[in-house]
Amino acid sequence: MYGYNRQILRVDLSQGAISAEALDELFCRKYLGGAGFVTYFLDPKQLEKAKSYYYTLMGWDAKTGIPTSEKLQELGIACKPKAF
Repeated sequence: MYGYNRQILRVDLSQGAISAEALDELFCRKYLGGAGFVTYFLDPKQLEKAKSYYYTLMGWDAKTGIPTSEKLQELGIACKPKAF
């Protein structure tokens, strides 16, 4: 038995649609045995939006992911973050 069952389930919450698609074995080998599937199917704009939102929730700069000075103070860290 294969862990991914040779299919991928697409769920479109905005349309309420669900569909199953057959997966090619070569495709599966290319994308790290499953963990890399998500990177193939995600919309890059939505991924960037989600990343910025997560950074903001964590108290990091939304563009760079560097902790803000307020977050560092909250954690009791006295140094300023460096820009990379």
